[in-house]
Amino acid sequence: MDKSYYYRILGAREGASAQQIKQAYEERVKRLKSPDYADDPDYVDRKLREAAEAYRAVLGGSAPSAEKQRKKSYEKLKDSMEKGETSRSTKPRRTVRDASQNAAADVAAQVSAAGKKLKKKADKTIGSVTDSKEAKSVLGVIISVIIAVVGLMGSFDSDDTYTYDDSAYIEENGQAIARIVNRSKNYDFYGHLDDSVTVPKEKIEWDINENDELLEEMWGLNQDLSYAMGINSLAYGIEAYTGSEDYYYEATDYDISQFLIQRMGAPAFESVAGMMNEYRNEMILDYGSYLRFLADVAEDQTDEICGEPVEYSY
Repeated sequence: MDKSYYYRILGAREGASAQQIKQAYEERVKRLKSPDYADDPDYVDRKLREAAEAYRAVLGGSAPSAEKQRKKSYEKLKDSMEKGETSRSTKPRRTVRDASQNAAADVAAQVSAAGKKLKKKADKTIGSVTDSKEAKSVLGVIISVIIAVVGLMGSFDSDDTYTYDDSAYIEENGQAIARIVNRSKNYDFYGHLDDSVTVPKEKIEWDINENDELLEEMWGLNQDLSYAMGINSLAYGIEAYTGSEDYYYEATDYDISQFLIQRMGAPAFESVAGMMNEYRNEMILDYGSYLRFLADVAEDQTDEICGEPVEYSY
């Protein structure tokens, strides 16, 4: 897998040292945890997960903020799978949303206190205002308090309240894969293929290694298929399902696609090549059009087959 994408997420140059990558990761996290992003906690949570995923892809190990939670998450998912349970965890989870709400409450309290002081000062001063000079003095007091409050909000340090625990999110993505496996036999693949109009076998591109464009596109096709299957983070889902942090990052894009195909119980590419995908009226002539067909099937049938989708913690 091309790692340049992950370097860009971290804001590090390719070939950077481990120390430089760690520093870039820490700066990225610090920036996301700053008051600049306090009004959009969902965005922050998503970007923190992306940064943690990129860190692991580049250095081959867990990001510092998530290391301690991974084994516990895997063991919990393994137990629930052995019992045939795939419901989402109800464990309370503290996220950046809590931090931003706490910060807002603190600022509101401080603004309220400042407002009371301002009112008392204004009441005393306004009563004795007799000319424009004194009016300007009152206005100056008001402006000073406003500036002080704004400065107070800007100085908020989210590090005091922020904790990042992605264990629930890892587990939920693993559960999304588990629910596919448990009901994969119910997918209807051939009901949406037209084999009445086929093409000669020599027109089909059997060897994916001969198509550089397809190899570049395959990462995105895997993501499209996983999203259609209800898996928000393919990396985390595979980690939770297999118990391996390294599988996703060490496997080729082709291997990852095969992982999804097998869990979905889909027919092999060779079995459907040359048929028409009725979802989009596209002939399946190469591995890319085959993956698009599987994504169409998943998008159309997964929720009906598997029930309510996994509700992810954000």
